[in-house]
Amino acid sequence: MEGGPLQETQEWQKWLEDLSKGAISHELEVITLKGMQVVHGQKGLVCCNLVIPDCVSDKDGNWHVGAITTLIDTVGAAAIFSSTGQLKASVDFNISYYSTAKIQEEVEIEAKVIGHKGRLSSVVVEIRRKNNGELIALGKQWMSSINIVPSHLRGEKQAEMEDDPPREAQKWIEDLSRGASSHGLETLNLKGLQAIYVQKGLIHCDLVVPDCVSDKDGNWHVGAISTLIDDVGAAAIFSFAGHVKASVDFSVSFYSTAKIQEEVEIEAKVVGHRGRLSSVVVEIRRKSNGELIALGRQWMSPATIIPSHLSKI
Repeated sequence: MEGGPLQETQEWQKWLEDLSKGAISHELEVITLKGMQVVHGQKGLVCCNLVIPDCVSDKDGNWHVGAITTLIDTVGAAAIFSSTGQLKASVDFNISYYSTAKIQEEVEIEAKVIGHKGRLSSVVVEIRRKNNGELIALGKQWMSSINIVPSHLRGEKQAEMEDDPPREAQKWIEDLSRGASSHGLETLNLKGLQAIYVQKGLIHCDLVVPDCVSDKDGNWHVGAISTLIDDVGAAAIFSFAGHVKASVDFSVSFYSTAKIQEEVEIEAKVVGHRGRLSSVVVEIRRKSNGELIALGRQWMSPATIIPSHLSKI
């Protein structure tokens, strides 16, 4: 906590509430933040309540991890806004999932600025179940007001085992992108995705970044990038193991931005297994020149999401 209420509080609170109402945001943020209420704010600290809306459900009726990611990114940015008076962009983003939440459950979100280093600011965001305080997700971010070029920062889904896991994985990810087997959030984020090459433990996709996943500056929204990384990473594990797993630890580093209607390449590669856990690395690059846009690292598991001692890759 960095001090008492200040004048900038009105600015950041208006910004966050305008996002949730769609006054200054695109469809992705409106869906993710729908119904969120700011209950307390002061310099470097923002607390919100949310009844999880139906539109951010995964196929099992749980809160979609992509929606959680977008919310953490946005509320974290608001906390930094309350501290510095300016909005910043994520350059390093790590989320651990400790539990799940069902649609229409009420949750509490607390975002707290914990430090600054030059133009970088660090924020921690906790999401807890309102009725008992159980931790659902913990996000840690570094955000920057400069161009995104960090040089040194660095739901359980069910599917039966098939005879040809790579082919089934390709069908699964393509069905998600078309909305045939997903809810609105995944369809929105994967709109137009094409699986170019699939083999055991490896997937290559192309995507022209659609208008519906834009942030306020016309860039590809980091929440949409994170959702795509989660889904394509899950598909790569599907192609190897024959079933889809849920994220238990998720880290994304952002090295550049992409504009709406730019074409990008995605590569997801399974890099190892430990018991029932599988590890996958996902790279997103600009198709025109191969420049790295984002790098995601995940541990995924078919078991209940209770990671107590997982280390990062």
